[in-house]
Amino acid sequence: MRNYYKALIKNLTRKNGPVSRTTLRKLTGMRPASITDVTKELLREGIVRESGHESSKRGRRKVLLDINPDGGRAVTVDFNSNRVLGLGTDLKLGVCYKTRRALPERPSRDDIIKALKGVFKEVIDSPGVQAAPILGIGVADPGIVDVKTGTAVFATQVKGWENVPLRDIMTEEFPYPFFIESDTRCRLVAEKSLGVARPFDDILMVELSTGIGAGVMSEGRLFRGSRGAAGELGHMMMVENGPYCNCGSQGCLEALASSRAVVQRVSDAIRSGAASMLEEMSRGDLSRIDIHMVAQALEEGDKLSLRVVEETGRLIGEAISNAVNLYNPEVVVLTGELLAFGENMLGPIEGTVKRQALSYNTADLAIEVAEVGDEGAAWGMAALVLDQIFEVRGLHQQEEEPAEESS
Repeated sequence: MRNYYKALIKNLTRKNGPVSRTTLRKLTGMRPASITDVTKELLREGIVRESGHESSKRGRRKVLLDINPDGGRAVTVDFNSNRVLGLGTDLKLGVCYKTRRALPERPSRDDIIKALKGVFKEVIDSPGVQAAPILGIGVADPGIVDVKTGTAVFATQVKGWENVPLRDIMTEEFPYPFFIESDTRCRLVAEKSLGVARPFDDILMVELSTGIGAGVMSEGRLFRGSRGAAGELGHMMMVENGPYCNCGSQGCLEALASSRAVVQRVSDAIRSGAASMLEEMSRGDLSRIDIHMVAQALEEGDKLSLRVVEETGRLIGEAISNAVNLYNPEVVVLTGELLAFGENMLGPIEGTVKRQALSYNTADLAIEVAEVGDEGAAWGMAALVLDQIFEVRGLHQQEEEPAEESS
């Protein structure tokens, strides 16, 4: 019971701090003496610290308690087919160390595992992370994951990345609790914790990059589905008998509207005779065209780029409209490299959603651009690691009866 109360106070202090002992008693139903006893022990252990006083117009001001940022560390990595990001955070998600490593072109499974291990070791060995106990490590994975077994199931954008037992591989070398989650869900958690989604509990996040994915939060909780594959918006069929997708199907949104698809459509149009300044910008080598070059051409008034980008925005808007009707979110948060096209992408998306989704579902719907940057997935993974470490199972199921307050 005592361990339960300690875990309960630690969790509530981290989530609600700075907070007074009186507020903790109201949240938990614990007796004042129990609150005092447990908080004294946590203060001695350095997990909790005093953090000023509550403002009061009369009577003695209450001391506020908060989680001690240096009570522990979380270490996380986020990767895609190009690079690995590593992050070490304190208990308030403050950055203690961060690093980035490039991956070789078309990395193999072994290349990725070697890079993940190298980044984990670099972050773990850094002075800022070594200054406190490491409570857990985590991987933000670019594909479908099994959070129960710690397995990377598969990723359409990373060739050969299938059924990788990451928990077994990493804990063999790093003896800490291990967690895994999809990178889009991690970005969603980061936006909920630190970014534009903070005021909302029903959230749809859509990532628009080389792949297209979605994360869903319902009543403040992540929605994963029965096998952890919920939110695969990129594999919604948009066109019958359309181009083949990396998943093996045809006509998927990802095959039509990812950043790779945009580059492919522009290049194919030029090969078919369409006029575009991209031909000159690429010096006639269309293989050199990338999403940044298309964004530059668009900014300079290239009509082909504008047409392809607006068509892409409308396709994405149609898919998001279906998701809005399915999930009825308060906010849609957009992230990813396609947002480099600015209003030329956002305008068609927003217009299509307002036009296609049920007017009841869009009456108060906000569509926002993510605030947390490229480190969002690693940051969100850190928040998830700490949530798991501090989780109190059966919350409020073992409460004491509150004592009568003395007058």
